[in-house]
Amino acid sequence: MDDIIKPDETNNIITLPTSMLKGIAKWLELKNDELEIDSEFYEQVDIAEGPLSIYLVRIKMIDPPFSAAEKVGAKFSLITELRDLIPAELDLLRSAYSAIMGG
Repeated sequence: MDDIIKPDETNNIITLPTSMLKGIAKWLELKNDELEIDSEFYEQVDIAEGPLSIYLVRIKMIDPPFSAAEKVGAKFSLITELRDLIPAELDLLRSAYSAIMGG
């Protein structure tokens, strides 16, 4: 898989998203090979602390790991349940949906 390299222009630090997978897998108590970075998806949003890079992590399991998400205070939601997100989150959701659906 190709790494996406997008430098943070404010401090020239580059984080390879694939290097984050091990930490995400450990956090969710999943195996490293159950996750992958979508090499086509990259967004950047501005927050108070500065620019934030957003990557899309795909779960390579047939069934979503509901209990793993629950353990870390997260949950899976149907896309139709997310209509009330703030505009910035809806824009990210649209972008991720487009990447997933190939559009």
